[in-house]
This record gives sequence, C-alpha cells and structure tokens, in this order.
Amino acid sequence: MKGLAVSVTVLKGVSTWIIVCAALVGTLGAFGQPSVFSTLIIAGLVMGLTGDVALSLSRPDKTGFVAGMFFFGLGHLCYIVALAIVSGLVPALVSIPIFASLYTIFFVILLRNRANLGSMFVPVLVYGIIVIYMLSLSLTIPFSVFPLGLILFFASVLFATSDALLAKNNFSASASTGVSYPSSVRREAVLLFFYFLAQSLFAVSVYYFV
Repeated sequence: MKGLAVSVTVLKGVSTWIIVCAALVGTLGAFGQPSVFSTLIIAGLVMGLTGDVALSLSRPDKTGFVAGMFFFGLGHLCYIVALAIVSGLVPALVSIPIFASLYTIFFVILLRNRANLGSMFVPVLVYGIIVIYMLSLSLTIPFSVFPLGLILFFASVLFATSDALLAKNNFSASASTGVSYPSSVRREAVLLFFYFLAQSLFAVSVYYFV
C-alpha cells in the first residue's frame, strides 16, 4: 500500500506540473512579460502542487494534513487576488454579503460535525474562510467579465466542490473507522477529476487575461 501511495503521489504531482507548465507557456507567450494576473495564477498552481503532495503523503494517519491545507490556502489567496484584479472593485464589494451568507451555512455544518473534526476544527474553520471567499468572488465575475469570466467561475466552483468532497472523505463519521467504502472511493475519483479540471481552467485563464 505504501508503494501505491507513492505512485499515486508521483502521478498527481506530474499531472499538476504539466498544468503548471501549460500556464507558463501561456504566460511567456505574452511577449515574455508576465502580467500580475498570470503570475498569481502560476503561484496558485505551484502552491496547489505542493499542497497536493503534502496531502497525499499525510494519509492514512493525516500527518501533514495541516501543511497541505496551508499551501492550498496560500494558493487560494493567490487566486483571490487574481480574481479581484479581473472583477474590479464593485463585484468585490458585492461578494462580501454573498460570502457572509455562504460562510454562515458552512459554519453551521462545521459545528454539527465538530466531533468528527477534532483538532482539525480550527484549521478547517480558517481554511473555509479563504475557500468560501474565493467562491463568493467568483460568483460575481460572470457579471463583470462575460463570457471569459466563466472560466474563472467554473474553476473556483470546481475547486470548492473538490475541497468539500475531500472533507467528506476525511472528516465524516465513516472516515474515522479507517475503512474505504465504495462511496468514499467514488468521491475520491470525482474530487480528483474536479480538482484537475479546476486547476486546468485556472491555467487556461492566463491565455485570455493578460
């Protein structure tokens, strides 16, 4: 099983690195002068690569899970700044009440599952602030930058969905038993698909926003 985990980690790392390289090609194609937006997107992709490896190596005992969340959080912060640059001031302000509503729902769900989270309650609480604000900001982008804003919208929604499925697999009541049920295996496949599709869309965005 250890060899399989290493193989999966290498495969995921290589896949994400290919996505990073695709973004680099798009950035360097802009006369060799990367924009602030593309630099932030690439930084987010690299943080995602680092976080993904940390999360993979943390299983099954979850050692390093907080480190993985830390790097993903940094990546999301890069995406948030990039989204803010594209959307402008008014959509960024509109996203605040959206965030308040979504985070309230998230907080209630988190409280109901606090026993399953254990010591991870506070890290997940903080990480949720970052992810949900990124999602909230992305919801305004299609209205301010259409139709190209849909690329960033779907990237953010897919990433947030992937994170939700990851949390379900690692912090649900069934996850505490350490047994992989068919439903959790299916969620793992879906979340990986959503994750790589989200990162690919973020990478594609550097070809259109310069």
